[in-house]
Parts: sequence; structure tokens; C-alpha cells
Amino acid sequence: MDEATVAKALQTDLNFQKVRIQVRWVQSQLYILASRDEEQYINYEFLFSLIQTRLEQLRIPTVEGFTLYGKVGSSQEPEWKKVGILTLCPSPIQPVDTLTIVKGKVEKIKAEFDPSHVFPHTTRLVNEPLSLFKQSWIKQNLVKVFIALATIALVGAWFGWERSQQQLINQAQILNNQPFDSNQPYRVAILESDHQNIINTLSKLKSLANLPFFAYAEAQAQIQPLQMRLTKLDLKLEMERKAEKDLISAQKLAEAATAIAKNPPKSPQEWRLALNKWQKSVKILQTIPASTFVNSAAKKNTKEYLASYQSVTLQLQKQLISVAMINVFKTDTGRGIQAEMGDLKSSGVSKGEFMNTCTPFISFNLDPNQIKKTQEVELAPLAMAMCNYLWTKK
Repeated sequence: MDEATVAKALQTDLNFQKVRIQVRWVQSQLYILASRDEEQYINYEFLFSLIQTRLEQLRIPTVEGFTLYGKVGSSQEPEWKKVGILTLCPSPIQPVDTLTIVKGKVEKIKAEFDPSHVFPHTTRLVNEPLSLFKQSWIKQNLVKVFIALATIALVGAWFGWERSQQQLINQAQILNNQPFDSNQPYRVAILESDHQNIINTLSKLKSLANLPFFAYAEAQAQIQPLQMRLTKLDLKLEMERKAEKDLISAQKLAEAATAIAKNPPKSPQEWRLALNKWQKSVKILQTIPASTFVNSAAKKNTKEYLASYQSVTLQLQKQLISVAMINVFKTDTGRGIQAEMGDLKSSGVSKGEFMNTCTPFISFNLDPNQIKKTQEVELAPLAMAMCNYLWTKK
């Protein structure tokens, strides 16, 4: 006999009660679930007595007891529970008093009607002294009490375990239902916490056993969505970690550039070293995705570093032009330019007229490629600086 046979037998007897019967058979115990509709009232005590009577009639040899649970519809928690012990041993055959039947044939008749041929234990119980019989009775009942208490403890532990597993399913559902958009910024710490929660929940879901009356299928249904969510979260976490790392790297480069450019004047080599570090820092910041949490900080830093870069670039340009102007004026061409522009200024022209004549004159007499190669400046700003100097020179 199996679970389905027992369930069918009970369901047939209880159809008039309008309940649905489910049976789980675990070792020597039957766990029976009776489900009713919300509008249907059930007398569970009466239902319990009917089921106990029917189980004793079935005489399943290996079953010693049963637990009946009552619940409403799709509710996860039972509303009623009771544990029962089955009495399956048949009534002993009463011994026949052969002395009153045939005198002189006592031994023969006793042998013919000796009940120990069918139930050996019956003869032993009848023939043993009364004290021994009481001891045996006490032992049997103590065993039954122990079994009952153990069953109650087992059922209590089972319900506690089931409740904890239902909480696990609820936690998985909450994780799956939380909004998550990989195009939105997230803190690394929050993503790491969610990542660990999903890992722990998946591990527990995968370790669940398929036990009686437990929503095993419901638990397994949460695994695939959680795994898909974990994959997306891993990609987002990797992106946020890299963006955070790049931001820190860019900040360190900018700090080094600031330290180099501090307390000018500096040599052109020092200015260029600082500029190179700011340039690298800005390039790193520009690679940080807009969907990351540190992108706002990256944009702010980019603006600051570009301003520092431009400021130092101007200082370097002024320094290079000053050095180039001194070097040009030392040459024969430079001395000729000074003489020509000195005569022009002495003629009484205005500054505007002087500048309009001076800058094209210098540009004509100097080779832009040579100036770029030797002085590392453009000819146009150098010519403008030389003309300004010559106009203000006394």
C-alpha cells in the first residue's frame, strides 16, 4: 500500500465532508492534510475520528500513528492540527476452559484449542503473573507516550523549518521584485550587499529538499530569475568598480600635477610635466560612463583639471615667448628689427600705426618653422610680444 492508495481510501470515505485529502508517508507516520474551501465549515474533531477509524480498518502494518492538519484553501499555514496513535493489534482469542467440556481429556483438548498457535503473545500474557502483566502494560504505554511526544516534537520542528523556508521564498521574491536598471548609477557598497544577499539566497534555495507539504516547486521557481539578476548585477558592479578606480587614479595624477606647479616660476620642463599629468587625468575621466555613480564627480573634476591645464599652458607660453624674444633680439636679424622699429617709433606714429607696421615686418623677417623648432613657440604671438616690448622700450 502506498500514499496514493491511502489518500484514495480516505477521500472516498470523506467526500461528503467536502475536503481534499493529501497524504505523505514518512517511516512509521502518516501526515494527512485536509483542505477546505473558505465558505465550507468543517468539524475537525469529527473528521479526525473518522480518519482514525478508517486507518485502523486498513490495518497498515508499518504505520504506528498519524498527524492530521486542517487548512483553508491556498493558505500556507494550517488552522488545525492533531496527532493520533493507531491501535492495529487484533483482539486476543479467549482461552477455552476445557475442564468443563470433557473430563479426562484436558491436555488433548487444550492442545487442540491452544491460542498460542495463532497469537503466541496472548498465551504468555494470560499465563504470566499479574505483576508481570502490569509491568508489560506500563512499558507498552510508556513507549506509546514517548512516541507521541517524539511525534509532537518532530511535527513542531517540521513546522518551524517549513516557516523558515517560506521566509526564504519571500526573501527571494523581494530580491527579484526590487527595481534594477543597469543604466542608472548605483553605489558600489549597495551593489556588493545585494550581490552577497543573492548569493546566500541562491545557495539556500538550491539546498532545499522536496519534503511533505512544502512549496518546493515555488522555491525552485525563484532560482532562475535570481541567477539572471545576479548576472546583470555582476556586470553593473564591475562597471561601477572600474569607474571608481579610474576616478581615484585621475585624482592622484591631478594632485601630483598641482604639487609640481605649486610656487612658480618653474622651468619649462616642470610646466610640461605638470601639463602631461593633467592631460592624462582628463583622458581617464572622460572614459568614465555616464551611467556610473562617480560620473558626476568625474565631470566636476574634469572641469577643474582643464582650467588648471589651460592656466599652466598660458604661463608656459608666456615664459617660452619671453625666452624666445630675448634669444631673437641677440641675433643680427633681431638687432636690425630693433633699429627699424626704433626709427618708426621716433617718427611720431601712434601705437596702432606702430603695431600695424611692426607685426608684419617681424613676421616677414623671421622664419616661422625655424622659430617653432628652436624656440618652441608660434611666430604670431612672438611677433606681437616683440612689438609690444619695442613700443614700451625707452
